[in-house]
Amino acid sequence: MSATIYDTAWIACVIKPNQADAELQWLFPSAFAFVLDKQHSDGGWHWPPYGQECPASTLLSSLAALFMLKRHQEQPLQLAQKFSNVEERVRHGARFVETSLRHLSHELPKSVGFEVLAPALLDELQGFGLRFSFDAKKPLYAGRDAKLSKLAKANLEKFPHAALHSLEAFYARPTEQFSHRLRARLLEGSMMASPSATAAYLIRSDTWDESAEAYLRLAISNSEGACSGSVPSAFPSTNFELIWVISTVLQANCLDQNFLNVHRDQLLKIFETQVIEDGLAGFAPGMQADADDSARASIVLSLLGKQGLSHKIRARFESTTSFETFSNEANGSVSANCNVLMALLLDLHHGADNASAIVKVVTHLTSQWLGAEAGKVSDKWNVSEYYPDMLLAQAIVKALVYWEAGQLTQLDGTGALDDMILVAFRLLVRLLITQNKEGSWGSRGAREETSYAILALTNLAGLQLATFLKQQIHAAFDQGRQFLETSHPDALQEPEFLWVEKVLYASSNLSEAYRIAILQSVSAPLQNLSLGKDIAHVDAGKMAKFAVFSQKIPMLAREPRWLTLASWLEGQLFLPKLKEVRSAVASRIGWSKDQCFQWIPTMWTLANNVSECSISATLMLKMMKVSLFNFQADEIMESQIRVDPEPIIDAIFCNKSASVVINGASTSDHSNADDAADEINVKSCVSSKPMATGSLVNRKRSLDQSVEPSASKRHQSKHATEAVEQPMHNEVYLESSLQSFKAQIASLFADTHDGSSLKAHDPQNIPRSVLSQLHRFFCAHLIQSQLNEEFVKTRNRTRRPGALSELTVFRESEYDFRAWLDNVFAIHTSCPYSFKTYFAFVDMERTSPVLETARHKHVITDVCTHLSRMCRLYNDNGSLARDMIEGNLNCVNFPEFHDGVAGLRTGADSTAEMKTDEERLKAQLMELASWERKCLENAMVQLDTMEETSKELMGSLKVFVAVTDLFGQVYVVQDLASRRKE
Repeated sequence: MSATIYDTAWIACVIKPNQADAELQWLFPSAFAFVLDKQHSDGGWHWPPYGQECPASTLLSSLAALFMLKRHQEQPLQLAQKFSNVEERVRHGARFVETSLRHLSHELPKSVGFEVLAPALLDELQGFGLRFSFDAKKPLYAGRDAKLSKLAKANLEKFPHAALHSLEAFYARPTEQFSHRLRARLLEGSMMASPSATAAYLIRSDTWDESAEAYLRLAISNSEGACSGSVPSAFPSTNFELIWVISTVLQANCLDQNFLNVHRDQLLKIFETQVIEDGLAGFAPGMQADADDSARASIVLSLLGKQGLSHKIRARFESTTSFETFSNEANGSVSANCNVLMALLLDLHHGADNASAIVKVVTHLTSQWLGAEAGKVSDKWNVSEYYPDMLLAQAIVKALVYWEAGQLTQLDGTGALDDMILVAFRLLVRLLITQNKEGSWGSRGAREETSYAILALTNLAGLQLATFLKQQIHAAFDQGRQFLETSHPDALQEPEFLWVEKVLYASSNLSEAYRIAILQSVSAPLQNLSLGKDIAHVDAGKMAKFAVFSQKIPMLAREPRWLTLASWLEGQLFLPKLKEVRSAVASRIGWSKDQCFQWIPTMWTLANNVSECSISATLMLKMMKVSLFNFQADEIMESQIRVDPEPIIDAIFCNKSASVVINGASTSDHSNADDAADEINVKSCVSSKPMATGSLVNRKRSLDQSVEPSASKRHQSKHATEAVEQPMHNEVYLESSLQSFKAQIASLFADTHDGSSLKAHDPQNIPRSVLSQLHRFFCAHLIQSQLNEEFVKTRNRTRRPGALSELTVFRESEYDFRAWLDNVFAIHTSCPYSFKTYFAFVDMERTSPVLETARHKHVITDVCTHLSRMCRLYNDNGSLARDMIEGNLNCVNFPEFHDGVAGLRTGADSTAEMKTDEERLKAQLMELASWERKCLENAMVQLDTMEETSKELMGSLKVFVAVTDLFGQVYVVQDLASRRKE
């Protein structure tokens, strides 16, 4: 393992009385010199020294180094003359730490022990007069208190092994707790194989411990930083590196069979007698056993033909939903569960009854990947996104092999198989998308990360769906392998800091093992396994039609063909999940086939994939459902020919007192005064226009006097009930459908980011801002419907007999086109409400808000405005023919599209002439849409240049913009809306 500044700074703080004259002296001056040498010109101690910096490791290293400097400043001892600029170094270091703390996110780093180590060092520095104020201080200390709540009253000698590994976090405990009783917890002189913890023990102990000193000297002389005075974060790492190297090369089949025949028994003896203790394995000999090392050791035994350790692993580490790395750990590890899954699977060869545990772990892991932001799972032991991807790919493929052989029938009927295929295929597509131009993957350690990615790719190539991407997979594999083969010899010597301890560390042994696994064993991706062929069925005819159609869409025509096909295939995997809610809102009897159903998943997968896979599968599925519900909302509102929906809409979606009479019973939605005061009156918002006075919503009553009054008003007028037959049926249907719509939206908010669940379908789940936009959305539907009726009257009055294709100019409105576009038509598209809903879901996936500043909210609102307008203009372009037939008011019916245009023929009888006019009007719509696109793109550029704009925010926003743009461009080519059957 590589040396670290953090642990080296701690051992540099150890003082020992000189044996000759009993004077105090610094025990490891070379460690002090090493840390001084690593201080940068900006005052900080950046970590790792190569590759992409890790802010958490840098901050922790800088805090420890600053603590070391203050101790040396207070007691220079024998180093007083040698290092005379300590005060200046302290000043620069403190300035750097202050800046780093200001940038510390409320979402704390997930390195080992950060939430207890950082506060401990901050407290010690405060004792030296260095006080730091920063926004994340409260959540940092709250995290520390929560972590240590169970240990607050316990003496150190009673601490669990994992806590003692970070003993320096308890440096301020009373001296008596560092007594001889704690000494009994030492193993070969170390405090749980941690140099920093051992140094803290030695500093605070009231009696000198020779074994601890000997351990630290051994760590200095035998680590990768030998002779430099530095130490790693853990020493020794014997078991860990041995287990990982052997298991990696065995899984890759890169050991010569003759070598295995000769040395198999020797390898087994090493593992059975030196690595495995009491049926399990730990990080180093004598250390506490953990599920991760035990699982990898079990894999080695299984691959060497022996019974694995799955029985012991299950007995010690199995929990309700997954496996713990250590007993009672706070945060689980996805990589450890992947390794456990592989160990469980391989033990099936030896008759182990692991099926129930396998189903449990598969369910846990697939849910982690489906919910992972940008499809990237964050693991606690390795910072590369490709490390857990590799482990999961290997385990899923192995599980599918066993299932197809009839050995895992317990997976049938659980939904796990569908999720496995979906996750595996998404992994495959993301690997192909994220490969760098030179053939590598990743940004932290190109060679090791590239090895992870290639091993994942070779396994995922065994999927039946992968056959459609065969050419791209082989090209990616060849480029990656060539990158590894041609790596410069000097680059091979640079450590790759991917592994997580208290700070990041590198292991040259592991890095080389993964590289060898590729270069000496894998010559080509897996082929002809056809895994999952009985789970995911592909309609080749539909795929071929989509491939042809996609070339008509400008946004897709410029994308690689393989990416559009991969996105279509991925979309097909979401269809079964979307089908579950296909009829959840309302019956579709009386409507033509819902073309949108097949398109919705592909729209979202395409948008996500062209935006570098920026959102999770869970978020995509939620928005697929929202998109489906939006199409169904159109059908619901267009069905209500004889009903005034306003009171029902108010009662369901507006947080104010409202009453609707259904079948003679009155239902009310009573909100408290505060909610009512805060709730936006959507109809007022829709009707507020700077260029005119009066209320559009009040005015809509006069649009068509034949419209049936609401149920409550019907009881006020004794003549109203005589005008319409069976009025109750439509009102019951409308109220029921809208309640179902609201309940389905509420169910999407039931799962929260912290893992808790709210009551499904409870309307209280819906954020108030989303409910407000929903109200606006349905009110816009209502107003659009009333406008259509007035428009039909105008058309019937002005159209000449027999001129069925004649285009009517709508001059009866007192408002201009732009007012209608902003306040009704754009809202009617569902874009504003979907936008608000989308970012509410994004917020749920994160612990800190996405939009925090006023200018963020202002610019992103501008994005939504231009996007909504563009969406409506595209929609009206695509639906113009249908609108003319059905009598729907289209943008081009407004006078602005006709007045002052030379050669206008609104009364044309010739079909050719009408087509010419139609083409001209569509061109005007596209010109306006192009203007809105330019404004949208400018707003996106401005947002991207803001300092506080995160990469995650821009990624999420790009996906929403892309999917809205896609829907608009598809509408230009093909109208997706359903029609009422005559």
